[in-house]
Amino acid sequence: MIWLFFFPTIGSLCQFCSFLLVLYRQVYDACMDSLVHHAF
Repeated sequence: MIWLFFFPTIGSLCQFCSFLLVLYRQVYDACMDSLVHHAF
């Protein structure tokens, strides 16, 4: 059952997903800001 060690728990998986979501939001906001500044 050593392979179970390599599988992330549901909690850490949720944390990782939420972290990715926050990271995506920040990058998206930054891109939108630069686009708006360059467009106008």
